[in-house]
Amino acid sequence: MGFKPKVFIIDDYDFLRQGLELSLSESYQVASAASSEEGLERLQADPADVILMDYNLPGELRGERLRHRHAIV
Repeated sequence: MGFKPKVFIIDDYDFLRQGLELSLSESYQVASAASSEEGLERLQADPADVILMDYNLPGELRGERLRHRHAIV
């Protein structure tokens, strides 16, 4: 099929994350993480074209470093 952009999903709710993965996987390469800490680590190793992230993630980072690193507003 050709080039598929990579979408990275970060959400702590498994059912939402898995539902998005399933919905997007036919047209995109999809990867995901359950926390901003895990997402940041994985994105540093393998960047994505698009990041879909729960704005109110729990945890120490709460997405701040991730938003800053990838200019997500």
